[in-house]
Amino acid sequence: MIMYLDLTFIVNFLLCYIILQLQDFIYPQKIPFTRKVIASIVGSSYSILLMLWPNIFNNLLIKTIFFLLIVYIVFGNNPLASIIKKGMSLLIVSFIGAGLLYWMMLERDGPLFILNPILDARKITVIIILFVGLVIFPPMVRIFIISVKSLFNNKNLYCDLEILMDKSVFSIKGFVDTGNSLYDPITKLPVVIARGKIFKNYLGEEWTKWFEQEEMWFIPTNSKQRVFFVPFRSMGGEEMLVAIKPKEVSLINKGKKTKVECLIALCLKEKRMHPEFDALIHPSIVF
Repeated sequence: MIMYLDLTFIVNFLLCYIILQLQDFIYPQKIPFTRKVIASIVGSSYSILLMLWPNIFNNLLIKTIFFLLIVYIVFGNNPLASIIKKGMSLLIVSFIGAGLLYWMMLERDGPLFILNPILDARKITVIIILFVGLVIFPPMVRIFIISVKSLFNNKNLYCDLEILMDKSVFSIKGFVDTGNSLYDPITKLPVVIARGKIFKNYLGEEWTKWFEQEEMWFIPTNSKQRVFFVPFRSMGGEEMLVAIKPKEVSLINKGKKTKVECLIALCLKEKRMHPEFDALIHPSIVF
């Protein structure tokens, strides 16, 4: 049997990357691109080692070690409980996703068998469509579902937020904005856009100039709250939101109180906020 190691490496790299991409749709905290690439390289390298030395690497202990290594690479910056939880979900996604893709692309009775290194244009086109579809289909479905809910069930999109800042508690009315797709690039947390003046007294006098001028250099360096800068694109071009990390945030929806993790961006432009609510809630913390 002729083994094409380069083709095997490429195919398995893509399979691993797609599985990690699908994992991103389960949790709001996205996996950094670099971690996805490194984990995919480790996964595809194992496939090469398995082909070269099957007696050694076709072993449950070795497989477990490689899987735990991938889990650590991908989720190593998370708390232990979160690593275990996400590792289990990755295992499930791997069994379902990889099993299906493996059958379609590598088994001889699969519809997209590509072990033959001579690929015709038709097969290549089908493979590309498959990969692209797997990457873009889940988020499109998510957006569609959220949009339909917003059209036919607007009442469910109104939620209350209870924000704890040190010993101060703020209760504000929010609206789930399906157009809010902001994530902080550092913490990977979703961003809730709130009316800034609500927190003016809490932040103190050192923030007064920023509230008046809304210029970045007026943000105090000795602020009691850690400050995050979240880039976003609006009709006016590239902008930067100033956000803070509350001690605790609870989402109250239909009488149910749920703790969520997010940043609170301070919006000083009243025209961007609807008079009936004080926050644009990120959909990922609700749905």
